This record gives sequence, structure tokens and C-alpha cells, in this order.
Amino acid sequence: AAADAGGRDIADVRTVAELYGLAADTYATAGEAGRGCDARMKGAMALAAASGGAGSDVAREAALVVENAVEAYVPDGANRHRAFRSDPGVPSEGPREIVGGAFAHETVGKGMTYFIATRNYRSALYVAGAVSCLLEADAESTISLARSYASETVLLLALGDVVAASRTFADTHLQRSSYLRSRECKLAEDLIAAVRDFDEEALDAARSDRTVANLDPEVRALLFDLRVSGKAKGGGVGSGRGDGAGGGGRGGGEAGPAKGNR
Repeated sequence: AAADAGGRDIADVRTVAELYGLAADTYATAGEAGRGCDARMKGAMALAAASGGAGSDVAREAALVVENAVEAYVPDGANRHRAFRSDPGVPSEGPREIVGGAFAHETVGKGMTYFIATRNYRSALYVAGAVSCLLEADAESTISLARSYASETVLLLALGDVVAASRTFADTHLQRSSYLRSRECKLAEDLIAAVRDFDEEALDAARSDRTVANLDPEVRALLFDLRVSGKAKGGGVGSGRGDGAGGGGRGGGEAGPAKGNR
């Protein structure tokens, strides 16, 4: 009986997500892309919240729906971490503009928080790339962008790829003059150096930096799970804290044109 009730609950949530999707299509047809994206993300997060966490089909379904909602804001062609998406989905028909807005990065960021909480670090990095893309388009969003860049660094290190973390830091993040002056830049540099040099003491020192307190709570918790020997404690790489919400991805992070910020 409990299983039947659970099935009904999931069916109800799927219906809610579908209704949000229909609303999103209606908004898009009316030329209100921002409201359409917001509706699509609300439906995705409703499904994510009901997905549980035991490698369930619902968890994997939720991962795909959340990623699709993120792609509605930031086309994969503009997301430098598109290679970490668990499912490439259907290519967009023709070029699309990034759908920004005052709080778009916060709405999209909920997807990153969800994926980190379920230890799906690949999908979390995909979403982090979208968040940074949105923030890069807004010259006034330097503080939020610095925190987003630091989140990218933490996620790459959590995946055990210090080479990609260093390359993204040098080739992309450091190209923003505002980031060079930020505390998050120093934190990211220290984290990369500590992991690269297998220096546990330096890693502990970086963790004690007061800048850490400004990061997203899930990113902050993940930072404390980093190890100099490789991936973060608990694994990650697409498998949730037991939920498996979106395992896979298609390889390393590749740079794409970046836009967006707040």
C-alpha cells in the first residue's frame, strides 16, 4: 500500500512538472522566455524534490529534467561545461539567446545545489557552467561571479581533475579582471595548488579561509570533502549519495562562449 501511495505521489509530481512545462511553452509562444524558463525550472525542481535518493529511476529522470530546464536558460553551445551533461538531449534548432534576468542565476543555481546534495558532481558542474554564463553577461555581478567561478574549481577538484581545474582557472577565470582582485580567486588558486602538490596542510589552510563562508552551503560542504589524493570523499562522478541521479557525462570540460551575471 505504501508503495502504491508512493507511486501515486510520483505520478502527481510528474503531472505538476508537465503542467509547468505546458505553461513554459505558452510563455515562450507569447514571447516571455524568462517566465517560460522559470516555469520549466519550477517543474524540474518539484520532480527533483520528490526523487528520493536510492539510485531510483525517478532520480535519474529528475536529473534529465533539471538539466533540460537549465539548458532552456543557457544553450549548451554557450556552456563551457556542456560535456558534463548526463544526457546531451536534443540539439536546439538554430542559435538561441541566453535567457537572463535579475534572479536567473539564483533559479538555475538551485539545480547545482540539488546535484551536489546528491553527489552528482558532473551534472552539478554542468549547471555551474550555466550559472557562470548568466553572471558573465552582467558587468555588475562581480561578487556572484567570483563565487560561481570558485564553485567550478571545487567541483572540478571533487571530480579528481586538478589539471582541468587549473586549466579552467588560468584560461577562463583569470581572464576576468574583477576575479583577479577577488578573495575567491586566491581561494581557488590555493585549493588547486594544495591538491596538485598533495599538500594536506595547505588544503586545511585553504579551508580555513574566511572566504569559504561566502560559498553556497553545498559547495562549502563539498570543499571540506576534498582530498589531495583525488576525488572528494563519497565518490561523486554522477552517482548521488546513493541516488545515481544522472551518472555519466561525456568527458572533460571544454570552453564555450560565456555570457551572463548578477
